[in-house]
Amino acid sequence: MAKFCGKCGTKLDEETGLCPSCGAEKLIALQKEKEKKVEIVYQKKFCTKCGGPLDENGLCPQCDEEKIRALNQNDEDGEENKVVRKQRFCSKCGFNLDEETGLCPKCDRKKLKDRVEDDQEEIIEEEEEESKRPKVLKIIGMVVGSLVIIAIAVVVIFFLLNNVINKDNDDTTNDNEVVEEVTDEEETTSNVFTINTYDYTLEVGECVDIDMEADGYSYSLVSNDTSVVSFKNNQLCGVGAGETTVIITCEGVEYTLNVTVEGEEDDSDEYILANSSTELLTASDVENLTADELRLARNEIYARHGCYFEDEELQAYFESCSWYEN
Repeated sequence: MAKFCGKCGTKLDEETGLCPSCGAEKLIALQKEKEKKVEIVYQKKFCTKCGGPLDENGLCPQCDEEKIRALNQNDEDGEENKVVRKQRFCSKCGFNLDEETGLCPKCDRKKLKDRVEDDQEEIIEEEEEESKRPKVLKIIGMVVGSLVIIAIAVVVIFFLLNNVINKDNDDTTNDNEVVEEVTDEEETTSNVFTINTYDYTLEVGECVDIDMEADGYSYSLVSNDTSVVSFKNNQLCGVGAGETTVIITCEGVEYTLNVTVEGEEDDSDEYILANSSTELLTASDVENLTADELRLARNEIYARHGCYFEDEELQAYFESCSWYEN
């Protein structure tokens, strides 16, 4: 049975099985080999320089090293540059092969049928997988949506509970704060009396504000020990080291403040003659004082003992001194 070339479809040579078109070079080479069979060719087997055995190309591995390297390089380049032609015709009947599968529609009919059936099965499996994906995505979407709704509900419940707790806290009175109850009529006005009752600690000579709001209310301040605490412009002022209480009275309600004064008493700057009650004075001690200062220095002796002065000027002056106790 005649055979055909798988590359060009040409009828093959019956003797050699080569294509006259694609294998022309090989056919020529075979013809030449037949012609040379009768010739006796003497081939040199040993190097004439070193006596070593030659390789299949007739070159000495030692003396012709550069030629062998160049020859190998040419062989490698030739292999890279070869163009392999894809078989396009059936080698049995010469019919055009199927481009996708490389099979002959006549000789490989059964293989083509099996290949088509396999392809159809793969297509069916892919379609089934694609049909399952929307269902899986739908389930995932439902789960994610449910989680989001639950999270939102938890946040809303948290804020509602937080608002209720804050409202309850606002309705209760702070333990450290005393607020006077007001009637419905007083709520419409801006008058508020608020005082924070806690312990005050200050240094001798230091003055601090009382933490309270008394807009529209009249109140009074009383120190239980004026040698420890006195008042200046409604401020607590430390006179001497110690502890005492201050009573604030407003609208018939008393509020108690605990006050601690630390440090040593140093009020010498408030005296005209700080040592007039302990030392004998000399003329040099008073020679630089003015007439007004001398008058205050004389009455300072009485003021140390809490004397009340009918002279308003003297009384006002000594009341401004932190050490004075009427």
